[in-house]
Amino acid sequence: MALHLTTVSRHEAVESTKLHQIGPRMSLRIRVLRTLNECRGIRADWERLVELEGSGVSGFDVSATFDWTAALWEGFLNEEPQYVLVAEDESGVRGLLPCTISWQTVAGIRHRQLSLISGSVYELRTGFLVGGDAEVLDQLLAFARKELPAWDSFTFAVIEGSRSDQAQQGALLRQRTKPQLVRAWDSAYIEVHQDPSQVLMDLKSNMRTKLKRRDKELQALGTFEMRVYETPDQVKEFLELMMVVESRSWKSDAGTAMTANAKQQKFYDVVTSRFAEKQWFLGAALLLDGAPLAFQYGFLLNGVYVGEKTSYDKDYKDYGVGSALTARLLAEFARRGIHTFDLAGTADSNKAQWTKKTYSRRRYLVFNQTLRGQLLRCSLALRAFWASRQARKTQPTTDLA
Repeated sequence: MALHLTTVSRHEAVESTKLHQIGPRMSLRIRVLRTLNECRGIRADWERLVELEGSGVSGFDVSATFDWTAALWEGFLNEEPQYVLVAEDESGVRGLLPCTISWQTVAGIRHRQLSLISGSVYELRTGFLVGGDAEVLDQLLAFARKELPAWDSFTFAVIEGSRSDQAQQGALLRQRTKPQLVRAWDSAYIEVHQDPSQVLMDLKSNMRTKLKRRDKELQALGTFEMRVYETPDQVKEFLELMMVVESRSWKSDAGTAMTANAKQQKFYDVVTSRFAEKQWFLGAALLLDGAPLAFQYGFLLNGVYVGEKTSYDKDYKDYGVGSALTARLLAEFARRGIHTFDLAGTADSNKAQWTKKTYSRRRYLVFNQTLRGQLLRCSLALRAFWASRQARKTQPTTDLA
């Protein structure tokens, strides 16, 4: 559905360049960009701010980059207004807030939700492009509340303890605003041993034994190999391979495979070639006599590989083809100097076979002082109250007499 909003006048857009005092130490000018062509002018600053978040799983991945935002903007969001708020002072660009407003329903309340463009379709390790500076983020959020077309809630996710997390805590404290935690989850990651022959040594001995046995069983069936796909001319073949495996996976029976999801298919079509050109894409497939049994699709930035999607042919489940692919991929990462494999999603028992290391993520809502914003706050509070009450009712009592 297209979103109909009250437009901001040209006078208001020009007014965005006025100074806004955050405190005694800082004053910033904020302007609003509304087209990708305008955003290309700050691309170098965008990339610099991505780097400032740091490295490893507490840093950003490709979902924080200009190219990710541009891909989503062009491929998915052209019917909704996009705003990139730019905070500047005499030293240059200090922070960016790329955001969009769309209609959403949460806790039964349909309302206008402000969100980061980076997480509007798929969300990985992203956050606030402010270099960890709470003062800059405070100013950007205050401007968004005052100057952007009316919105009722603002949603965002951060990695616990990251520079973005510290910035949002400081900024909302300045605004005397307490965000509503709506979801908390852990994601698993593997620290890749840089010696290919040693990458599996951290696994339990029974897991290593199982991998070796299954390898022999697969090799007895025919020519068994892993192929890596990463260049633009390999993208089409890999995307077709993904569709074949997904159609034969357990997800197909459950109705959750990408073969039944046009939005997922469009997402991969939109971003994969673009990222392959920048050497940010890496896919891998396990094949038996040339037929794909399993695949791993992911993104690579600053030595961290994010496993965005994986699947396998359910007929070969007993052969552990997903695990066989992971083992080979880890050795490939070691050869390439990739030091971290972010398994993404939610940590579960399958991922725990490979690693005990996790990082924590949090999703929050901030409510605006609009009627819908306050209705949403009340609806969530009532739901939390009744859930807590039901939990108390179901708790077993202990007789201490």
